[in-house]
Amino acid sequence: MALYARMSYNSNGWITPSGEVGKSISKTTHEFNYGFGFEEWFFNPRRFKDEHGKDCHFAYLDPLRRRQRPNEKNDLILYTLESDGVNVINRYIVARIPVNHWRYVDLERYNELIKINKDRIKDIEEDLKGAIVPNFTRKRDLTPPIIMERFKDQVCGKNEVGESPSTSRLWNIELIKPVNLLADWEKINTKTICPDSHIKEHNRFLLYDSESPNWNHEKCGRNI
Repeated sequence: MALYARMSYNSNGWITPSGEVGKSISKTTHEFNYGFGFEEWFFNPRRFKDEHGKDCHFAYLDPLRRRQRPNEKNDLILYTLESDGVNVINRYIVARIPVNHWRYVDLERYNELIKINKDRIKDIEEDLKGAIVPNFTRKRDLTPPIIMERFKDQVCGKNEVGESPSTSRLWNIELIKPVNLLADWEKINTKTICPDSHIKEHNRFLLYDSESPNWNHEKCGRNI
């Protein structure tokens, strides 16, 4: 079985935030309201330190925020949707992370890691500042102070409304082994994850598993 997790769209390989191009236009989404998603650093080569002083790769997936602890005995398939500002125009499979190549970062561990990597988090903040202008241009109340306040809240474990749930944090996944983007992800147009009707009803905040009837890839010829 595999778990499917949607990522915020990014046009530069999920190294740093890439601005509004391709992002969702739904006013209910984080990327619309703040101009970025915390997944946009997912493949950044920057390394952090773990509890033992070893270099590690920590990242974030929003679907993991809705589960206290996902089943780590599964491959994790990452996908994204690209918007043209009106409609979803492309659906990409970004990467497949094999079982034993990733693990969940729980709140207790995160609180320790965030102290260890306090100085390195400033580098992530600078990445975001560099992406704010001139890319975030939609006509909404989206100013640099609002964006940076949201970033700092997430670092401190707070969600969009200032609450402190046990699942909000800057990192919720550790990549134990290197993971590469699919080489042709930018070229995948008609080779979608599923037909349009197969994905439109799915909540971007949830994990879906390959054994669910809604994700039977035998039916759509995209059995990954």
